Amino acid sequence: MLWGERGLVGRAYDPLAVWGEVCRDLQGEALDCGHFLPEERPQDVLRALLDFMG
Repeated sequence: MLWGERGLVGRAYDPLAVWGEVCRDLQGEALDCGHFLPEERPQDVLRALLDFMG
């Protein structure tokens, strides 16, 4: 799971805690951006996806 720490999700919630209640295997991190992760941090999104697909 990825989210922008400066977007609404990052400011208003703890995404890993919220989704951790319904997911058995959850990974994720906040990226230093707003709502549009691929447009704002394309290299970070790519790195996360490659790590996940590993």
